[in-house]
Amino acid sequence: MNSKNAKFDWRFFLQRLFTLIILGYFIFLASRAIIQNQKIKKEIEEINKQIREQEQKNNELQKFIEYQKTDNFKEKQLREKLGFKKEGEIVIAVPENKDRKTPTPIPTISASTSLKIPNYVLWWKYLSGK
Repeated sequence: MNSKNAKFDWRFFLQRLFTLIILGYFIFLASRAIIQNQKIKKEIEEINKQIREQEQKNNELQKFIEYQKTDNFKEKQLREKLGFKKEGEIVIAVPENKDRKTPTPIPTISASTSLKIPNYVLWWKYLSGK
């Protein structure tokens, strides 16, 4: 009877162990699927963000194209790029001098700011004729 109980306990233990292994495997698979699902959702969000940015750029370009078709844009380009003017209009051209630097004052040296030479040296030079 003792051997029958030991066999039964062993069998029960193996069934539980097998069940836990199968359950652990399913949990492992489910967690991998959840992680992969989150990665895919992030990629979808990034792609949607890129789509919105491209649509915004596309709209800006469409507006710019429409602006280029207007007479104001054409007139501005003719005036700026080709130097055209309207009839009866007087144009004055003022050259731009971007490289022009403001003049820097040149320091002047006066007698009072010259190098101080001792008085006896000045007398020696005067008397010796040097």
